Amino acid sequence: MKKEFSLLVSIGILISVQFFACHGSSSDPSAQPAGADIIQKYNFHVDGQPTSTSLTLPPHFTDANWGLKQEVCQQTGYDLTLYAGQDITAIKYTLLEKYSNDTLSLFVLAKDQTVICGYVAASSLTPGIIALNDPNINISTSVHQYDTLLYTLTSRDVVDQGEIVPITLTIKNTGSGLFEVLLGSPEISLQVLKDNDEVWDPAFGLAFPGVVHQLSIPAGETKTYEFSWDQKDNTGNQVLPGVYSIKASFIGNAEQVDISIGQ
Repeated sequence: MKKEFSLLVSIGILISVQFFACHGSSSDPSAQPAGADIIQKYNFHVDGQPTSTSLTLPPHFTDANWGLKQEVCQQTGYDLTLYAGQDITAIKYTLLEKYSNDTLSLFVLAKDQTVICGYVAASSLTPGIIALNDPNINISTSVHQYDTLLYTLTSRDVVDQGEIVPITLTIKNTGSGLFEVLLGSPEISLQVLKDNDEVWDPAFGLAFPGVVHQLSIPAGETKTYEFSWDQKDNTGNQVLPGVYSIKASFIGNAEQVDISIGQ
């Protein structure tokens, strides 16, 4: 069974945000910046490489700018006042997510690689500082005309009970330029569903390191993910005969196909 769908993915959106007490900035693609745990926890989708900026926190968080950042950070369990007056690093990630159609950046403030605050900044909203858990942050599925990704999710229409079910997801870059995105682990989400309830997830019960890495697909080339399902659920039991759905998700877009087991 084969199903194809297209997703326009944003490449190279730049957002400019002013920092106070800025000492300099740098970008090191080989280093693993802080913030991977935030990206994974809130399921953010990063476009391109992050940049870092050194700055000094104010001694008091009484001005409008830092006062708002402190308030937003407290909403997700951080407290900047513990690091008042100290030198820190701010890491900026460009996100594929949108806020009321506004482009977003994720800012992670770190002290010696320890995350001390995270927030999202909108490019044109005022004041434009948003909490990480704001429900209005959404993935965009039609962002930019730079690249087009063509997805093909393939499985079998009918299988016997107990038979191994092959599952393949291919992602082809049909655009004219290199597609690049920073992802956590696993890169894609795969589920087998029965009546919209999860039956099997290959990542179920596994622990993944809180790191992100860059996925690159050159123009015209394809990235392939292959899975084998032994028809057992997440607890290791053989599933009953019936119709099941296989759902694959990548960068906020999902597609699914149905299979019939033992019928």
